Parts: sequence; structure tokens; C-alpha cells
Amino acid sequence: EVHLEREGGAVRCTWSPFARRHSCEGLPEWVHVGAEDLPVGGRSERCTWAHPVTGATLVVRFPSAHLLGALTLELALTDGAADNASLAPVRAQLLLDTAVAIDLHRPGGKRGFARASVETGGARDAPVELRITTPHDGQRHTCFRLTTQAAR
Repeated sequence: EVHLEREGGAVRCTWSPFARRHSCEGLPEWVHVGAEDLPVGGRSERCTWAHPVTGATLVVRFPSAHLLGALTLELALTDGAADNASLAPVRAQLLLDTAVAIDLHRPGGKRGFARASVETGGARDAPVELRITTPHDGQRHTCFRLTTQAAR
């Protein structure tokens, strides 16, 4: 489930099987969520494009994710966006069972993925939500990867 929260209400981002992504109604084409091959850390990486919007929160929600014991969030800017160190940072908060479990920031000037993991309390199904924001959306070409694995 994908939507954009902003003053005045939420904007739905519906799944398009043709485009293979969630597109947000009435917003520019770059406001979408979907898996793509993107330049990250000098390589082509498969990750989920999720460009934040100034004054809003992009929400990607998994109502009942099957967790294996640990959850890892990876957050990156594409290399072209990361190389511009003067631009705004991107923040991603991962909520597990409605509580913030991971809070990652990706400033300009840093290539590659920022990573953080959290224990999930064993194998189980639980709601997982990713909330992505930026104070200014100019060239904030963001992508993420969210994986689960057995606890160590």
C-alpha cells in the first residue's frame, strides 16, 4: 500500500500492472514507487525508487509482512543525486508494529546505501511501514531495499 501524506489529506498511489509501480494521482511522474535498476555506489543496483516530496511523507506500508527474525533497511540516493552535496537530506523511518524501529538519514555527498537492522522478535507476520521525507525534493532520487532474514 502506498500513499502520500500532506497537509490537506492523503494522495493515493495506485498500482499499475502495466507500469509495474505505484503512481500517485495528480502528481508528477517522478512521484512513484517501484523496483528499478539504478546507479548506486558506482554500480547498477536493483532497489525500489521512492522519491520524497517537499512538505509531505511518502508512505510504503506492508500490512502483514512475513518476518524471519530480523529486518534490514537500506537507503540510497542515486549517484547523480548523491554527488550534489549541497542538496537536502532524505530521511526514512521504518515502523514495526506501529513503533519507529529504524531511523536512517541519507545526506547529499554520500554514495551507496546506508543500512540498519532491527530484531523482529522471531518469525511472525507484522505490519511494517516505511515513511520517507525530505525538506526539499529537488533531485532527491531515492531508493530503498527492505529484507528479512533469520536472527543471528
